[in-house]
Amino acid sequence: MTEAFKLPREVETAYREIPQKALTVLAALADGNGLRADQVRLLKGETDIHLIPAAITITLAPEIAKSQINGQNPRGEVLSSEAEVLAAAAALMPVFLQGETTRQEIFEPVRRGAGEGFGMAETTLAVKSAAKTFSVISSCPQCGGEGSVSCAPCRGTGRVPCQNCRGQGFTACFACRGAGMVPDGAGGSTPCQTCQRSGKTVCPACNGGRESACQACSGQGRTACAACGQSGAQTVVYGISVKALCRFEIDWRKVPAEVKALAEKLGGEKAAKLVARKHAEVYWQVPELREKDLVVDGVACFPVAAVDFSVAGKAVPATVAGLQGRICEMEPVLDPFVKPGIAALTKLSKGPLAAAALVATACKYKLARRALAEVAARPKKAVYQALARDYAPALSDKYARAAVGAAARALSALGNGPRTQGLCLGAVLAGALAAGYYMTPLRLRLFTALAEKGMERYITLVDAGEGLLGVFAALFLIRLMAGTALRKMLPPSVLAEATGGLDTFRPGVGKQGLLVLPAVAAVTVAVAALAAHKPEWVLFLLRG
Repeated sequence: MTEAFKLPREVETAYREIPQKALTVLAALADGNGLRADQVRLLKGETDIHLIPAAITITLAPEIAKSQINGQNPRGEVLSSEAEVLAAAAALMPVFLQGETTRQEIFEPVRRGAGEGFGMAETTLAVKSAAKTFSVISSCPQCGGEGSVSCAPCRGTGRVPCQNCRGQGFTACFACRGAGMVPDGAGGSTPCQTCQRSGKTVCPACNGGRESACQACSGQGRTACAACGQSGAQTVVYGISVKALCRFEIDWRKVPAEVKALAEKLGGEKAAKLVARKHAEVYWQVPELREKDLVVDGVACFPVAAVDFSVAGKAVPATVAGLQGRICEMEPVLDPFVKPGIAALTKLSKGPLAAAALVATACKYKLARRALAEVAARPKKAVYQALARDYAPALSDKYARAAVGAAARALSALGNGPRTQGLCLGAVLAGALAAGYYMTPLRLRLFTALAEKGMERYITLVDAGEGLLGVFAALFLIRLMAGTALRKMLPPSVLAEATGGLDTFRPGVGKQGLLVLPAVAAVTVAVAALAAHKPEWVLFLLRG
C-alpha cells in the first residue's frame, strides 16, 4: 500500500508547511528573551512525507453457551454431535468477516478512537451482528431413550418389604398383645385362642407374604425419567456469540531508523500516540480477508523537515517533525540570550543591594518573568519540567534548571524582610488570641460546660486548637506580607505570567515558617502562665 498511496495535492501542501509552523513557534519563544521575533527567520526548509505502514488484524473467536431442553425441541440448525457444532462454529468465523455489517460493527468503534485506530492497544469487542444457534437431539443418557428408568426404591422389582410387619409376615396378636395369654375373669390367665398361645398372627397387610407392591412405581418396577420428561430424548442448544480480537502493528522494517526515532519521540512508546497527538494522519485501506483474519492496512503520513533558521544573523540547522511543526533537534540557541536575565536573578538572591535595577534587568526576559511567577505558586520541580518542555530544544536543561533555581532564591531573598515582619505580627496576633482565651472567662466557661457533661478532659484539646489557630494566623500573615511586598517590587508583567493569574501568586513562608511554631508556643505559654486561672498543663510545666 505504501508504494501506491499518494496524498491529495491540497493535503500534501499543508504537510510541507511545517517549517513555517516551526518558525512561528521559535519566534514566539525567542521574542522577549533577549531577541525580537523578527530576528528569527527561515532560511530554507525541505520536507519529506514519510509513510509509516501499519495494520489492524481482526480475529473472530466463538463463545459457546450450552443449555438443555427436555424432549425433541430443535433450535436453529440441528447437528448430530457437539464436535460438529464446534467445527461449524469455527467455520462460521470467516463467513461472518465477509459481511459488511459485521465489518462496520467492528471497525467503526476502532476508527472513533483518539488515534483513529493507529496505536490502539489490543482490544476485544463483542460482535452483536454475528450470532448463530445450533442444537443436537439425542437419546436421553439417563434412560437410554426408553422414557423410564428402574425404580430406585424397589430396585426394579416392583415389590418392597411390607411396612406393617417390617418384612416378617406376621405381627403381634391383637387379642393378647403378643403375650400368648389372656385374662380368664377369675383373676388368672388362659391361653389365647386367637394365636394359639404363639403371640403372633398373620400380617393382614401382606397376608404373610412379607412384601407389598411398591408405591413409587405402582408395582411396575420403572418410573418416568426425570431427565427427559419421559420423552426418551433431550435437546442441547448451543448459542454461539462472537468476540473480535483487534491487534495493531507497525511494520518498522519499511521506516528509516531516524524517522522511527522521531515518531517515538513525538508519539511515545512504539509511536502509539503519534496520530492521537495530531503529529500525523492515518489513512486506512478497504478491509481485506486473509485466511481466517480480517486485515485493515493503512499508513500514517508523518512529515519530517530539515530546516535552517537564522537566529540573530546566525544560521541554525534543525529537524522539524509532525504536523504541528515540532522542533525536535536543534542546538539551544536561546541559552546565551537569556543568560543576563538568569545572572540578574542570581545577584538578587545574594542581597537587597540594587534590587530594583536587578529586578528590572531580569524582568526584561520572558523566561525569567515566567520562572518568578511560577515558583511562587508551584513546586520548583514542576516549574522546571514545564519550562524544559515548552522551551525545548531551543533552551538547554541546564539553563531551564538554572532559571528556576535562581528565581526561587531571588523570591526568597526579596521576601525575607516582609516575611520576618509577618512572623512578628503573627506572634503578636497569636498572643492576642491567647489573651482573649486564657485571660477572660471564656476558657473557664468552656471548662465548666465540658465538666457538666463529664468531658472536662477534652479541655486540653480545646487549648491545642487555640494554639493551632495562632499558628495558622501567623503563617497567613507571613504569606500575606511577602505576597504584598513582592507584588509591589515585581512589575505587572511578572504577575501576568502566573498560571491562573494573580490569585495564584502566593509566595511560600520561607525559613520564617520554621519559626512559627516555637514563637507561637512561647507566646501562648507566657500568656497562659500569667492568667488568673492557669490551665493544668501550665501548672505541670511550672512544677517541673
